[in-house]
Amino acid sequence: ITGTVTDQNGAPLVSATVSAKNDKAATVTDVSGAFSISVPSSEKILVVTYLGAKAVEVSLEGKTTVSVTMQVTDTRLNEVVVIGYGKARKANLTTAQTTVSAAEINQTVNTTIEQAIQGRAAGVYVTQNSGQPGGGISVNIRGISSLGRTQPLYVIDGVQIQASEDVSYGNASSSNPLAGLNPSDIEDIQILQGPSATAIYGSRASNGVILVTTKRGKSGEVKINYAYQYNIQTPPKHLDVMNLSQYAQIVKEYHGIAGGTTPQEFLDPTLLGKGTDWQRELFNNAGMSKHQLNLSGGSNTTTYYLSGEYLNQDGVAAGSGFKRYGLRLNLDNKPREWVTLGVNLSYNQTKENLVATNYGNAESPLIANALRLTPQIPVTNFDGSWGGSDPVNGANQYAPVNPIALANLITNQNMQRQFLGGFNVGINITKGLVFRTSINANTGNGTSTYYTPTYNIDQWHYNTTASLQSGTYTSWYWNWNQLLEYSRQFDKHTVSLMVSHEAQESEWKALSAGRTGFLTNDIFDVNAGDPVTATNGGGTYPWSMESYLGRLNYNYDNRYLLTATMRRDGSPYFGSDKRWGNFPSLSAAWRVSQEKFFEVPFMNELKLRFETGLTGNQGTGSGIYAPLNTGATPWGTGFLPSTFTNSKLAWEQTQTNDVGLNMGFLNYRISVEADYYVKNTKNLILNASLPWYMGTNGSPGSVGAPLVNAGALKTKGWNLTINTVNIRNKDFKWETN
Repeated sequence: ITGTVTDQNGAPLVSATVSAKNDKAATVTDVSGAFSISVPSSEKILVVTYLGAKAVEVSLEGKTTVSVTMQVTDTRLNEVVVIGYGKARKANLTTAQTTVSAAEINQTVNTTIEQAIQGRAAGVYVTQNSGQPGGGISVNIRGISSLGRTQPLYVIDGVQIQASEDVSYGNASSSNPLAGLNPSDIEDIQILQGPSATAIYGSRASNGVILVTTKRGKSGEVKINYAYQYNIQTPPKHLDVMNLSQYAQIVKEYHGIAGGTTPQEFLDPTLLGKGTDWQRELFNNAGMSKHQLNLSGGSNTTTYYLSGEYLNQDGVAAGSGFKRYGLRLNLDNKPREWVTLGVNLSYNQTKENLVATNYGNAESPLIANALRLTPQIPVTNFDGSWGGSDPVNGANQYAPVNPIALANLITNQNMQRQFLGGFNVGINITKGLVFRTSINANTGNGTSTYYTPTYNIDQWHYNTTASLQSGTYTSWYWNWNQLLEYSRQFDKHTVSLMVSHEAQESEWKALSAGRTGFLTNDIFDVNAGDPVTATNGGGTYPWSMESYLGRLNYNYDNRYLLTATMRRDGSPYFGSDKRWGNFPSLSAAWRVSQEKFFEVPFMNELKLRFETGLTGNQGTGSGIYAPLNTGATPWGTGFLPSTFTNSKLAWEQTQTNDVGLNMGFLNYRISVEADYYVKNTKNLILNASLPWYMGTNGSPGSVGAPLVNAGALKTKGWNLTINTVNIRNKDFKWETN
């Protein structure tokens, strides 16, 4: 018997199961929806099943060719999603993985990737560390797995990016390394949470993995899309502080109790107005505009996607802002039936104004100063000069400096450029056997400028010596992967095997210089300062890793699913006997709803999952070597170890166990996904706690404590996601998550 299986729109259904009702004979449809099956001559009925559709029985009376149309009510289960180093049907996943589509991303205003996933996945906590436009954002997946690095691994079209940790305070605070990427270019985001999904990335995946796939072109006519977006950003909620008349009243009452002289103008508070509202002066409505231009199209052999973006975001706080320019080109080509080629190229530049958020320190930032400054001080005096704590205004030397003045006087800017690119080749060696190789790179450079001019606001707040701190950095990263994958399907069995080798390397190099004593406030160049006051600093931070990995998938009749992975990472951060770490995982799923005995009219899907896996962490620096610090000696510059070494330092290891289930009700109008997990981390990499008498207290000539494996960490929790389709017709759709 031969035939085809299509949906209600005539589209072919791939991997639909076709079986004899009274015999063991069974097969599945191919990519065109076609099938061929041999059945006994006595067999009269074929049963066709497909995920997200009701089973169909087809009569074979006098037929050798049949055409089957199925009513598909939920296509999401049949979606092909990106997984680590491959793709898989969503219904056959044996691990906890969440998809955020481009349609969902476009429902909200997002300037960065992290904002695009906020509130869209259970167990994923997105925290904005700063109100700075384009500033650092922390993403935490399923709690903390380490006391060192806590951010997930991002994989953007094959380019692996390890985001920096929580942003620091002060003028050296770094911005978000992912702020240069345009969310409008994203096709979908896959958030890997389960141990089976993350273990394939080994030592870089203990905090989860976020896979980002950008948009590709489709064959057909050229499509040109231009979008302009303008938004108004509103300030944060006003904190309730005293106005001028209230402040005068409290000063008058205080002096009446404790003694002291009340300023003449405070004797009758009812005569005073509200004074200066520093929050209203510092925070204002701010605009954000974005231009986006896309071109896509192609032929049957070549497709392309080209996009350009310009984003200009003013900060709601004076002295803050963010600009981004971006360009992306994705090309796909199929010169022969057996080979495919792909190219991903992306360039972006960002510029940030950081005065409002990165002035001062954690105890006295500029915004907090605005809340503490008393309301009798004006923003500017009648002569146009900056208002301050002078005798006329009645404040004193302990009052904070005028924050609006600082926001306008100080220059604190970061500029970054980033290029991400990749080239991949796929070769169909024989039926079911594919070889793929890809090389990806990420290069970047940036500059920072922090200039404090001379100023004289009042008798206590002034600066007579201008200073400049100027910095620059360069970074590069490359990754080369070679992969073989074999897939075979026979009867109701589907088996696939993947093996791969991967090498990657990166380097980050920084240089800074500073001077004081500038004769003008108009030239931001260290050469314009006093050379006697020159300072400098810098450093080089290399990293590399080599890996071998593999995965085995087994699927029986879309009912019993098994996945096993293994990764072996080699790191230079450990000694020869500890250099290699092994990270296995195993997961299984039982799709109970596919069993013949399962007859629950209102339930369309029931899948039970279990997975266990091991991931690791190599830390952020080497503990087997003793970095040298410089020191002054009577004979010139000398060197001494900065830390003790530890040749026995080993990998952190996180063992995760997860049980979960997926359910679908009422033709998938209601779907539920639930997981419970326990993560146990051992061999935490920490600095040893040594007493000061051992010479580790940071004084000149001291040697710091070594890195050691000390302590353990346990994290457990549960995730629950409920999706509902409340109304869906040709005119209106209402869904909830």
